[in-house]
Amino acid sequence: MGHAVAETAVKRGLTLIPYSFTGNREEGNIVSCEGVRVELREPEEWDATLEEVKKNYPNFIVVDYTLPAAVNGA
Repeated sequence: MGHAVAETAVKRGLTLIPYSFTGNREEGNIVSCEGVRVELREPEEWDATLEEVKKNYPNFIVVDYTLPAAVNGA
């Protein structure tokens, strides 16, 4: 669902921030969405990434589709 929302946002002219928070990923750290290269960031990178996003994209909107494994360590 998150990917579909990101695709729609880009198609409607919004800027897609090139980072996405993820839990422990099994493979790869880059995904593409409507031509935007999105880096997947693991929990230990979230704080620094959020500070970078706040600096570079001051009027951003966050959409959260947290999976249980991302917060429960499962």
